[in-house]
Amino acid sequence: MNKVSMGLLVCLAAGCVPSYRPPTYAEPHAILKFRRSYAYSAGISLSEQLLVSGQAAYVHTVPTESAQVPRNDAVLIHPRAARLSATSTFFHNENRLVQESYTVQTPTYSTESYSCGTGKSYQTCTRSVTHYSSETRYRTVTRSVRVTDAECTRERTLAPANQGVYLLELNFQAPGVCRLSCFEQFSQPDGSFDNRPCPYPAVQKQ
Repeated sequence: MNKVSMGLLVCLAAGCVPSYRPPTYAEPHAILKFRRSYAYSAGISLSEQLLVSGQAAYVHTVPTESAQVPRNDAVLIHPRAARLSATSTFFHNENRLVQESYTVQTPTYSTESYSCGTGKSYQTCTRSVTHYSSETRYRTVTRSVRVTDAECTRERTLAPANQGVYLLELNFQAPGVCRLSCFEQFSQPDGSFDNRPCPYPAVQKQ
């Protein structure tokens, strides 16, 4: 089903977000099918992600050639109101010179006095001591940097029912131009589905 890191955080190009904890089949759940189709492609790689209320439910990167045919996956989601965010990003990597900071420990030397006598004989001796302080320095290094060639994000809200089946479809037309459609699917005797617009969460009165 879904392809996403099982760690507490999933790091994307825009930053790190918590990973989504899907329900099990034994728990109340709905099925969300995630379909992506592309009339445009660019770059070398394609990153696709689905966030459920700000948490990463699906994150996967494939070669750009994979966009030539529609892509389909599915995730289990909790049957409660949620904000769905779908993003497709075409990108490539370039080696670039970037400046980074690093810390070094710089030594300084001094002397200190101490008592070195024995018995009733008091003497003062000196010894060398070394102290260290942190110093920030900068250097230029070559790093692989992700360069976005085309990207589009769309959001919508959904109020899934327990045992409900939903189809979320992202249609990518051009950079910044895409459409996100949502349908509730009802199975028919012939094995097909009757697609109806997804219900929006009810607005609670103040």
